[in-house]
Amino acid sequence: MVVELENCIPENEISASAPCRVDFGGTLDLPLFYYGLGPDLACTMNIALNLRTTVKIKPYKKGRVRVASRGFAFAEFPCGRAPYRHPLGLVFAILDAFGVRDLSVEIHSASPPRSALGGSSVMAVALVALLMKMKGENPEANVKDVVLMAKNIESAVAGVPCGMQDQLAAAFGGMNLWHWDGSNLMQPWKQSVLMTGKEYENLSSCMLVAYGGEPHDSLDVNGRWVQGFAEGKTRAEWKDIALLTRRFAEALAKMDLKTAIFCMEEELAIRLRLTPEVLDPAGMRLASAAGNLGCGVRFAGAGGGGCVWALGPEDKIGVLRSHWRRLMETMPGAMILDAAPEKDGVLFDV
Repeated sequence: MVVELENCIPENEISASAPCRVDFGGTLDLPLFYYGLGPDLACTMNIALNLRTTVKIKPYKKGRVRVASRGFAFAEFPCGRAPYRHPLGLVFAILDAFGVRDLSVEIHSASPPRSALGGSSVMAVALVALLMKMKGENPEANVKDVVLMAKNIESAVAGVPCGMQDQLAAAFGGMNLWHWDGSNLMQPWKQSVLMTGKEYENLSSCMLVAYGGEPHDSLDVNGRWVQGFAEGKTRAEWKDIALLTRRFAEALAKMDLKTAIFCMEEELAIRLRLTPEVLDPAGMRLASAAGNLGCGVRFAGAGGGGCVWALGPEDKIGVLRSHWRRLMETMPGAMILDAAPEKDGVLFDV
């Protein structure tokens, strides 16, 4: 149902922001996988990061909507006539879902475009929450509705089933294990909070997130994973990934780095057997350097470029930072991100 907001246009600029994430056990949030594996197995763990995507809304020309986002050419269309098959189509689809008119939307992300940190879903959560706020609803008390609306619109625009771990990390923040239960159609997840308070500071010193310089392209990787699972050829591997995800989450919650690193090594090995291209050449170089130091490493999201993240004792992470910086001297566009765990989800400035 379209929620008409044309009479709720703010007089001044308002904004909302949400965090991106790194993850373990991604893909298991797709319905095919969690229905196939069942609620006792299917789970995904993620860590929200302080690299936030901020969405700003302000009044614009009558009868027009305009969207500007770093890394894309700005786009402007008559209200209700913007194409959804467009680099910024998801934004226009969300605006249309709320019946928005005469608005300008500006999007700024602290993470690189197409970095596999969940950027489009993070934007969707921030925008949906902000529009709900404009409508007079309370998105802080209705986080489930924010997640489901953002996920459903993104899936509709993409034309394929989408998971929801990115939206959940953006909406809730923190470090969580998400248990997938398809029997609950209204809320197919259960949340286990893994860390609180000052524990995040300890985790921050043991993590490193880097962008390899090449944007990710997850469609082919995800497509092969879905095909293999649907054909029944890779069910055993995905069961192992689910078990490793749960074990990793339990270990990291206790800061048992030895066990957590073992789980990262095992899970990455399985993924590489399924799809060697899940790590692009830059990712392979960064992963090799981490492995040589005894650190765990993993691609973000569905890989195929974008970011990788490493886990290890603080002293080894310090050495790895230096090693990665040297490698990046010959990797155009690569950078270590100023990323740390983020306990908060959506935040507003209205």
